[in-house]
Amino acid sequence: MAKGVKQTHVKGSKVDMSFLADLAKNCGANEVLVNQIKKANSARHVQEIIQGNELHEFFKKICSKVYDHMKEQSENKVVLEVVLFDFDGSVLSRYPEK
Repeated sequence: MAKGVKQTHVKGSKVDMSFLADLAKNCGANEVLVNQIKKANSARHVQEIIQGNELHEFFKKICSKVYDHMKEQSENKVVLEVVLFDFDGSVLSRYPEK
């Protein structure tokens, strides 16, 4: 969704590891971490890599990008809040922040 994809659970939908790696780099990740993300097997694997390296800005940036795309999609007609959860239901980040 951070890339503007609206349907993420349909056949043919793929996680763009290069996009996530570039996002991590923009959040201060070093080249070793960027390469780990490029080689990750899944979005969950990326989450584990990010959390293991405490790159907290990454999740904030994901939420911000999703927010921007969804505001555009909705033509700014609705109030939005983007909340990113981990696989256990804990909040990783939200935008806008409260």
